[in-house]
Amino acid sequence: MFLFSFIANIESAFKKPGENLRIYRKYLEKIGVQKVPTIFWIGPWSEVYNFGKIKIGRNFAIGAKSSIINWGKISIGNNFLGSNNIFMNSGDHRLSDLRPEKKQIVIGDNVFVGTNVVIVGNTKIGNNSVVGAGSVVRGTFPSNSLILGNPAKKVKTIDRKKYEIWKWHKNV
Repeated sequence: MFLFSFIANIESAFKKPGENLRIYRKYLEKIGVQKVPTIFWIGPWSEVYNFGKIKIGRNFAIGAKSSIINWGKISIGNNFLGSNNIFMNSGDHRLSDLRPEKKQIVIGDNVFVGTNVVIVGNTKIGNNSVVGAGSVVRGTFPSNSLILGNPAKKVKTIDRKKYEIWKWHKNV
């Protein structure tokens, strides 16, 4: 088991955005992340525990105090943008005897996740979706969904095809 949080905690020591990519890439590969993103940023006091398989697409950013705990499989598509205090856990326990179970989390391309969101195992979030702050997400959500609440529900279909969430990175 590798704990990634000590790398994220030194973020403030770097003077330029992206300067930490070299160090992150080394440790992501070490903890078993299958594909290291082109643009990658993880906020301070964040952590990644990997006991399964993690695949991260191009362009990934997640804010401070976030946790990714993987027991089964987590797949995050291209252009993922997450706010602070996001918690993803692909593990679960059976209700009958509390035995641990490995689950899966699949997040599509161009997804934005707001502050204080919990994403648990057996979750699929479609492309171009937005998960609102404070949501607890479990289940399958189609592309172009606005997902809100506890438990999270699709509240409407949104059109995000015209908006590029990573267009701003060239100016950083």
